[in-house]
Amino acid sequence: MASEDTYELKISLPQEAAGLKSEVIDFLQKRGEWEFVEGCLDELDEFPDYEGHCAEHYHRLGGQESPLYLYKEENQRLAWLKEELESAFSDKLQLELRQFPSHVWQEGWKESFKPVQTSRFYIYPPWWVPTEEELDGRLGVEIDPGMAFGTGQHETTKLCLEILGDLDHKGLEWSKMTMLDLGVGSGVLAIAAAKLGVRCPLGVDIDPDALKASRDNIARNDVRVDLQEGSESLLSNGEPRVYDLVVANILGFVLKSLFPSILAQCHQSSYLLLSGILFKERQEFIRLGQDHGLELREERKDGDWVALLFQPRASSEPL
Repeated sequence: MASEDTYELKISLPQEAAGLKSEVIDFLQKRGEWEFVEGCLDELDEFPDYEGHCAEHYHRLGGQESPLYLYKEENQRLAWLKEELESAFSDKLQLELRQFPSHVWQEGWKESFKPVQTSRFYIYPPWWVPTEEELDGRLGVEIDPGMAFGTGQHETTKLCLEILGDLDHKGLEWSKMTMLDLGVGSGVLAIAAAKLGVRCPLGVDIDPDALKASRDNIARNDVRVDLQEGSESLLSNGEPRVYDLVVANILGFVLKSLFPSILAQCHQSSYLLLSGILFKERQEFIRLGQDHGLELREERKDGDWVALLFQPRASSEPL
């Protein structure tokens, strides 16, 4: 049964504390929190009506950093994080823990969650029934994000969907491929891969709310996707498992810290798809890939974000 209430931890950052947001994000990530909302960017800062536009929010905020929000269906975890943040950052942050009916959250993001389409996929919410004309030959993926990240609307997710579609147009034998989705969120990318024909992708996340959302969406789409709670260290008999396609759509600084472990999940002809990368970080990640023997096969840009597709240089199966 779904919780009747949703809990929100709002983290407001002072304008004068340059670089503090990255410290806070790193602090949260080290405590197992990879998924959060930047309120102004997602137009969620006007609680509880969720109205307005990014530029208006930033104007009202006087140009300071947008708040960070964490959402859970239970209070204990957020209360603990609030205490941890207070201890670590003293009075540098403004922290507010709120409780509100879950339908407020649901109605808020329903207003902004409209179908997303790429060349190969049509991502739509449960309350939207796509017509054949809307699908237009695309694969339909029904997603209810719950408390997790990933509706297909964010540039990073859409870029991954576009590159998956490009790979499909290359005629890969999806039914013979294995896939790892690191930071599975709502499950949208793993489900999209399953729709392409990957027999049983593996989705990994450290957030129980994300795994719950993924589990519900897997059932909703009637596909097979395995889920695992944990981090990037996926070991089998002491050795890393390897996959034909590894997707990691998470924050850039997390990708950098996990890069050796992510690379350990790849074999000599794997595809490695990275997203959550700001355009200004593009060259750094290309060099990082090259330093580890990877060759850039494709890249996509949308706004301030890029997604990069790599393969090992020695691969016998270039795009």
